[in-house]
Amino acid sequence: MPESYPEWPTAEQMRNYLQSYADNFGVTERICFQTEVINVSRNTQGRPGWLVTVRFKDGLEENYEFDFVLVCNGTFSIPKIPSMPGMEEFIASGGEILHSTGFNDSSQIQDKRVVVVGFGKSY
Repeated sequence: MPESYPEWPTAEQMRNYLQSYADNFGVTERICFQTEVINVSRNTQGRPGWLVTVRFKDGLEENYEFDFVLVCNGTFSIPKIPSMPGMEEFIASGGEILHSTGFNDSSQIQDKRVVVVGFGKSY
């Protein structure tokens, strides 16, 4: 990441960084945009790896074999906050529950007692 970027880059800075990275390392031309992954399963044809079925925008489906599959839904996905006992009462009494994607400024927790469940943002 560029040294000029702040600790919490904006969405535009992240897009620019990821685009630059993908272009630099030859990833961009290997991406199938507007393509839905409809199935991922272990290869059962006597070889290690994965079978991935995709559906293109025109409805055509194709199968591919890969050695590895990465699921990278990170901070750009819809946040998942698990339900916990007492959650509603905590919120009703003035408490706040944040997903890591909603924590962008340390002033949000200044002078507050805080508990962190899980891990922080990925770098």
